[in-house]
This record gives sequence, structure tokens and C-alpha cells, in this order.
Amino acid sequence: MKAGKLIMLVSLALVLGAAWWYLSKNWDAISSLRITNPLLVVLLTVLMISRMTLRGVFQWQLLRSVGSQIGLVETLKLGYAGLMLNQLLILPVGAGYRAAYMKKAHALPFKHFASTMAALYIYFLAASAALGLAAMGWLASRGAAFDPIAGVVLAVILLGCAALVISPKLIPNAGNLRTKTDRVLDGWHMIVGSPRLIAGASAVVLLSMFVNVVGIVAAFGAFEIGMDSPGALLLMSSQRVGSLIRLTPGSVGFQEMVSLYYAQMLTVTSAQTAVVLVLVRVVNMLVGVGLGAPSLWLLQRQGDQTEQADKDTSSTPAAKDDS
Repeated sequence: MKAGKLIMLVSLALVLGAAWWYLSKNWDAISSLRITNPLLVVLLTVLMISRMTLRGVFQWQLLRSVGSQIGLVETLKLGYAGLMLNQLLILPVGAGYRAAYMKKAHALPFKHFASTMAALYIYFLAASAALGLAAMGWLASRGAAFDPIAGVVLAVILLGCAALVISPKLIPNAGNLRTKTDRVLDGWHMIVGSPRLIAGASAVVLLSMFVNVVGIVAAFGAFEIGMDSPGALLLMSSQRVGSLIRLTPGSVGFQEMVSLYYAQMLTVTSAQTAVVLVLVRVVNMLVGVGLGAPSLWLLQRQGDQTEQADKDTSSTPAAKDDS
């Protein structure tokens, strides 16, 4: 058995064990919660679709900026398929699939695709950390306890992202880390060097985070649990932190555990937070598979048709020569 699969199985076993223990300790509180406003679940679903589509539109702009002639609909299908693969597999296979597809279907070098997507990810990560720190300060000004560990984690992420793009020499030159750093910097310089792209990236980041915050508020509201903007902003940031732990498919379990830790600064109970996080996870998975599976099939079908057309084209001259 490969090491990656072994790590995934062990991690999943630990997550399942932790979930079983948590359920046994908090079953009464969890079982008492019911969805009382299903329309807010529908709103949550629409918001998740909007977020995925919004990112796809900006990825289309990025790909066009590096010379690709890919269309918007094809980019959206590629984005949906990649998100689904990331949710279902332990490694970020979705990015690899999209890079391979772009190279095969549009002759886009892997370096160009990887650099732009990596830079966009760093942008999202840094913004999430900054807004998370702002949310913690906002909550502390209203009397909430300030967790130093949670604050340090967000600060380290923010400073790490800043160091990566401002002072890359501070990043250790170990293994292929320097290559990855240079790849991120290439994409970053391309974005910040274009006023149109920097405006688009900023708009996508802010709109995506706004959609996430509204989605979290809606998820709590579905159970008639109140959640304010700074609390939702903090949970959104904590989910981004949890997504860095790629030991299970889609960081399932670890993302929720990190969010539960950060939720200690809020007025909601851990049981309420856990149930809401499960709802968000389930809706996210259903949306991901619902959009990703048909998109993956359509892309594969499109690729097969293109290959067949190329074969027919290449065989036509030979047929004429034989005649």
C-alpha cells in the first residue's frame, strides 16, 4: 500500500473515531437540533454554486491572460470538475487534472497554469487570515475572549504569505520548495502587473468571502441559531486554515475541528457549531458532485470527440494517396 493511501486511511480512522467520541459525549444537545427553515438551506446551496461560478469566471480571465483561448463555459466545467476531485481525494488532484487538461486541450504549459492558480490561492489565503484577525479584534472589542493560539496561527499564515511575495529570499531553499516559490511569484507578478487582473482578483476575493459569510449565517439560521457577521467571518477564516491540513479527502474532519476550536470565542455552543458545519459540508459535497460529475463527463466526451476528429483528419490524406 502506498504511503499516501495509508496516511489517508489512518487519518480517516482518527477522524471517524473523534467524531464517534464527540457524538457520544454531546448526543443529547446535537439530537435536539432540527432544521426549521429549509429555505435557508436552499439559499446556502445557491450561494455555494455562486461562489464556485464566481471563481470560475476569474480563472477564465487568468487563463485568457496567459494566452489560452478557452471559453467561459469550458472553464466553468473544468473548475467544477476540479473542485469535485479535490473534495473526494486526499491530494489536490483537481489542480493536477485541470493543468493536464489545459496542456492537452489548449497546449497551455503546466508552468503558466500552476503559477496563476497558486498565486490566486495565496491571495485567498492571505485575505482569509487578515479578515480572520480583523474578526477576532472585532469580537474582542465586544467582550469576547481573544484566543492567542488562534491569533498566532492566523498571523503566521498572513506573514508567511506576505514574506513569500515580498521577501522570497526568506523562504528556505529546501527540496523543490524554491521551485514552488518561484512558480507562485511568477503568477503573483502577472496578477499585480495588470490593473485589470488585480481589480478582478480583489473583487473575486471580497465577493467570495461575502458569499461565504452570508452562507454561514444562513446555515445557522436554518436551525434558528443566531450568528453575527464577525462570528461568521471568523468561522470562514478558520475553514480556510483547516483546509491546509490535507490528510483526508477535502480536509474532512480537520477543517471542522479547526472551526470548532475557533468557535470557542463565539456565543454558540460546540454542538450547534458542529451540526451547522456538517450541514455546510454535506451541501458543499452535494453541490460539488452535482456540478462536478456531469462536468467531468462532458469534458471527457469533448476530449474524445476532439481526438476522434484529429484521427479522422490525419487519416484523410492517407486515404486520398492510396486512391
